[in-house]
Amino acid sequence: MSVTLLNSHQDIIAVVIGDLTLSTLDSVLPVLIGISQDAKQDVTLDLSSVAVIDAAAIGLIIALNQRLVSSGRALTLLCPPGQPRGLLSLVGLDSQVRMIETYAPGPAVH
Repeated sequence: MSVTLLNSHQDIIAVVIGDLTLSTLDSVLPVLIGISQDAKQDVTLDLSSVAVIDAAAIGLIIALNQRLVSSGRALTLLCPPGQPRGLLSLVGLDSQVRMIETYAPGPAVH
């Protein structure tokens, strides 16, 4: 499990690689808390390299979305078809958070 942060002119992209479950949240949580507190841009959570999520991951995504919305920012989930997207849709998160299947970023800024 790893998270890599990329900056574009429009948003911060958090690329998650590996399963996002209760047993792996400890490695992701500090990064997501940091970008929800410090950054001024919208956030895209890239789940395209995540094969499995669980209820704990859904709770984390909901909390991240609430933090961003309360500070006037938005969360987008990059989530192609598969188990994560299916589960997120099943619990209705797709009606609260913008979900996309591909991302066309502007030039990266490091």
